[in-house]
Amino acid sequence: MLQGLQQRAQSLRALVVPVLLLIAIGVMSYSMVELNNRMIQRDVTIEKYVKQLDGTFSLLHPELSPKSFLLRKAEAQRNVDFFCSIAPHLEHNPSYIAKPLYNARTGTMFIINYLKNGDPSSWPLQIYGNLNEPELETTIRLLDLVQKTEGQKMTVLDIGSGLGYASTALASRGIQSIAIDASPTNQQLFLRTLCHNEEAIRNSIVFLPSAFGDSKKQCSILYGIKDHLNNAVTLCNNKPGQDTKFKEVVLDTLDDLFAADAPAIGLINLDTEGFEYRVLAGGAKFLKTKKPPLILTKVNHEGLTREGSNVKEFVSLIQSLGYSIHMNCSTPQVSSQDFEKEPLNKGSVPVCLIHEAFQHKA
Repeated sequence: MLQGLQQRAQSLRALVVPVLLLIAIGVMSYSMVELNNRMIQRDVTIEKYVKQLDGTFSLLHPELSPKSFLLRKAEAQRNVDFFCSIAPHLEHNPSYIAKPLYNARTGTMFIINYLKNGDPSSWPLQIYGNLNEPELETTIRLLDLVQKTEGQKMTVLDIGSGLGYASTALASRGIQSIAIDASPTNQQLFLRTLCHNEEAIRNSIVFLPSAFGDSKKQCSILYGIKDHLNNAVTLCNNKPGQDTKFKEVVLDTLDDLFAADAPAIGLINLDTEGFEYRVLAGGAKFLKTKKPPLILTKVNHEGLTREGSNVKEFVSLIQSLGYSIHMNCSTPQVSSQDFEKEPLNKGSVPVCLIHEAFQHKA
């Protein structure tokens, strides 16, 4: 009898094992299909995000953007939140490095993303471990002066924000900023930076990955170029080189961005690789009516020539907007003739623009 039971058990085992194997194979197959579907859905979601990003932030169709800064701000926050929700799926790229930095003044940490062995914007972080700290301290000191003079908290407008170092560092000190950058590489890195930082820092920054100029026209944004001088350059009157990475965009303008609900801007950082003249021209109404006290920018001789302009026209525009031009914010005013002499007649010269209304107050 015992032998018979053993034989039955063996027979039953012979039947059960294949069935269990079939079930296991079925479950694994279903899991693989489900995983594949999720990966496909993830890719579709990311592709949808990229298209959504383009449309929302005026990289393709600025005429579709709302004529209210508050609505643009809400759109920006929704898109950053959405990107952060899919960011974990993008972290496998070993080229992206998240670097923690310490803010000695506030005792807080913040994180900046940069591209390993990548474009020139990432080089200072990769080589030196930080970016231009004295320049950041100057921005904070000047903003403190503006806020004391104006008697209110004010926002920094950072046009050509790059990796987002300045805006993120300012946010770690409780300073609100609006960051704008047209380079696709910088946009990806800045979005990752926002996702890696605490909510308080993220909520202090409005990030608009857009291209700005003097009118709504199609131009090319160069990116991923080893030569720092030509990285993130905006080309409207010239075609990109044959082997150059570029993205076709339709420019937005500051006048449209701040057509309604404009915040109190205390200081503008403007560094658009030679396109500064066009950006300021596209914000003439905003600058004349809202009168941001200080603009830190550059006189880029090569960029002015590239866009068919010159220093005399640049200085004339500045003066028509109610600003005087200085080598820094505590030195005497300079004229267009000064930029025709060495050493100011070449390269990219940092300048401080001071609004006449602020000069009278200060």
